[in-house]
Amino acid sequence: MGATHAHHDAWKLAAGAEPKWHALSSAVEPPARFNAFIAPASAGTYRLFGGQRTDVGPNESLGDVWAADLHNENVWTLQSNDGPTRRDAAIAYAALDDRLFVHGGASTSANAELSNIHSDLWMFTADQWTNISDKNNGAPTLRRHAALWDPINESLFCLLYTSPSPR
Repeated sequence: MGATHAHHDAWKLAAGAEPKWHALSSAVEPPARFNAFIAPASAGTYRLFGGQRTDVGPNESLGDVWAADLHNENVWTLQSNDGPTRRDAAIAYAALDDRLFVHGGASTSANAELSNIHSDLWMFTADQWTNISDKNNGAPTLRRHAALWDPINESLFCLLYTSPSPR
């Protein structure tokens, strides 16, 4: 976000004796957004997921996944636009096998700040979303929490820090 609006440009810092920023150009770019998740997939390749749109108001969440190759002039490629549209979800990335996890979060609607808080778990791999939830697995209903993928134990950790007020 800038002072008054969101940007949808990409920049690269060339770290050396004299660090310098360079603007990256792309024929296709993700829509402007805020509160998005980005993670390294491999050397020079990144995944961008979700966030909230700025052109229609902050209540519209995005469920798209973009890949960026910072070594290529055509930086961004849309991989999927049918993922879970959530805000305040916990998101983790498993780089070894290129999996993106989205847990919980809140659905939004045009007339309500938050309409539904979820406990489901989604996985994105090979350009496809899969709901890997099971209503009987004991997953908590959470938003505004954090997630971490542990590659050694093949485990997803969700962390929630709360004040005495209700979730």
